[in-house]
Amino acid sequence: PDTGSFTISTWVYIRSNGFGDQYLVSKADTVSNYEYAIWYDGSRFNFGVSVSGFGFDGTVQASTPNPVQLNTWYHVVAWRHSDANGGG
Repeated sequence: PDTGSFTISTWVYIRSNGFGDQYLVSKADTVSNYEYAIWYDGSRFNFGVSVSGFGFDGTVQASTPNPVQLNTWYHVVAWRHSDANGGG
């Protein structure tokens, strides 16, 4: 996987909880082999970064602490910082 630093920023307006995970932003080389993703799971925003290069096995993951309120705009920002040695 790409080991560089990056920042992702987007505005999201959630109208309904929907069904299953709703991906806002992702990078993958196959349907399930994600390098990173931001998604809404019907309750919270989640951010995951693969550290193994095999989907979300060995993932660093974070979620919003509180449930998302419907019919509200959210500014969602996620970042990954990599040091000079390629560490995360």
